[in-house]
This record gives sequence, C-alpha cells and structure tokens, in this order.
Amino acid sequence: MHRRMMVILLSAALTSCTGPRSWFTPGFPDIDGDSDTFVLDWTGGRNPLHPDELPPLDLAAFDVAGGGTLADVEGFREMVRRQVEVILRDADINSTVVTGEQRSDANNVHISPEAVDSDGDQVLGRGHYDPCNRGHRDSCIVYAQAIIDDDMTCSVRQWTNVFANIVAHEIGHNLGFNHVEVADLPPWSGYVELMLASQSWGNRKLEQRFVVDQDTCPDLSDAKYVPISMPLDPPPE
Repeated sequence: MHRRMMVILLSAALTSCTGPRSWFTPGFPDIDGDSDTFVLDWTGGRNPLHPDELPPLDLAAFDVAGGGTLADVEGFREMVRRQVEVILRDADINSTVVTGEQRSDANNVHISPEAVDSDGDQVLGRGHYDPCNRGHRDSCIVYAQAIIDDDMTCSVRQWTNVFANIVAHEIGHNLGFNHVEVADLPPWSGYVELMLASQSWGNRKLEQRFVVDQDTCPDLSDAKYVPISMPLDPPPE
C-alpha cells in the first residue's frame, strides 16, 4: 500500500456550530471514475455481510438531551443523509446518497439494531473493503445496538454526527479507504480522522472527515473484497 500524507490548513475554530471547513482533497482509489450511489436503509432486510434478516432500527431507543428521543425529531434520517453527503462531497468523492430500501444497482448501507456481526463480534459497523473501488454494488452495516448499549444522551446535532460518522466510515471501506492509525495522522487538521481504527465516543460526536490521503489500490487486476469491521474499543489514553 502506498499512503501519502498532507498538511491541512485549519480555516475555522473547532467550536464553530457547523464545524471547520478544511482546504484539502484527499486522494482515494477509483479506477474507473464512475459515480457511486449509497442507499441508507433503516428498514432492515438482507445484507450479504450478515447471516440473518436485519431488523429495522427504532429511533425511540436514543435519548435526546433536554427530553424525548430521536423518534420525536422530525427528519432525523434526512439529517444523517445530508451529513454523510457533506463528508463525501468535502473529499471530492463523486457520489449520491439517498434514503430508502436497498437496491440492486447501488451500494447498500443497513442501519440496524443488530448487536453482533457475522463472526459473533460486537462492533459498530462492517463494510466490504473494495481497495480499488471497483464494485459500486458493495454492502455495509451499522450495528446500532452497540450505540444503544452505551446509554448516551446527546443533542440532535451530536446524534447526527454519531450516525453519519459511522455510516461514512463504512462507506469509506466501500470506496477503498483503509483504517488509519493515530501514528499516521498529520498535524491537526481541524477535524477528527473518519477512518481511525478506533476512537472515543467523544470524537464520534464531532464532525469528521477523510483527513489522511490514501491510495490503497494495488497493482493487481484481481483485488478482492474483504469485509472490515469498525471496532468498539476507544484508543488508549
């Protein structure tokens, strides 16, 4: 794997309500330049990365600071979709993000309360690692039970970031982004790196971006899909 790193300019304070905007375009593997469509499916169903039918996600399981749950927040799924779209657009990734039921002509992202992946491990998510972004029909899953078990209470904005960051991390694997270690990070960019191998819940509540420039496409014509999981363990203190 060849990995290039860039110094990013910080253009705004982290405390900005919309988050800072950094002036960078990370490289990513895309051998054919085709646009990717990602369908965010909250309704459950079949996914090739999971052996059983995935149940739909009940937003009433997530408490909102000040009272109520995400089920009371009108348009929350659309907020998540828009934030995922912003993350991909800021990386100059040619893609479309929609909400709906899974499609045979798109990459499908299931957001489900399921607790464990197909290997019996409790992780936050799992996605096909497509190192050259050849597939354009890949799959990933967000295992939201791990979020429920943490019993967090967040603002609507924080919940939007939590879901969007985890979804975008798994989409990153579909696009060819691999995990990033803390040691690989450049000087502070204004954002938390989206593809960190593991991170704290505090970081997941913040806006994240693809920070480390990656080129993971090997010089092989038969690069295979490999399912990669997003672990739960936070980084060491």
